[in-house]
Amino acid sequence: MKTSLKIVAAAIAIGSTTAFPYALACPFHQQYGYSSHPYGGIEKWRSAANTSLRAATTAAGTQWVELTLPPLVAANRNEKSEIKVAYTNANDVNDLEVQLEDIPEISIVNVEHIQSDSTAGFYIFTVVPVKDGIHKLSVVAKARTTNGDKTLQKYLYLNALEA
Repeated sequence: MKTSLKIVAAAIAIGSTTAFPYALACPFHQQYGYSSHPYGGIEKWRSAANTSLRAATTAAGTQWVELTLPPLVAANRNEKSEIKVAYTNANDVNDLEVQLEDIPEISIVNVEHIQSDSTAGFYIFTVVPVKDGIHKLSVVAKARTTNGDKTLQKYLYLNALEA
């Protein structure tokens, strides 16, 4: 069982070799934790070992990319944790689907998509530990392109500590 969010919109964009390179100057990114370094504000967000995953998507093809977080425990075991999937600087992507694995240890309470412009933004998944505060989450992203090779790259940020 998976919880899915699917966006179908022309020119929704994902992919880049750098995550929000303008993080220091952009108030939008400062508001959402991109104030300290290009992988997210150190104070607000912890990255999953700065993990990024790339996959080329071929013309009119589909490529699934999967990134599994390590077991996590929130700073307070009953505290909500937020996970970001970020994307930047791509084009010709028609479909973006993000799936969260449905597992008993967590409850997904919110999915929010935030765009800073037509080519950059991120998804925020808010999860609540419901079984001893420890949860493991698999995030899968799918992109379908219509013109040429594209690159899909995901950055995950989490307001939680590794178990």
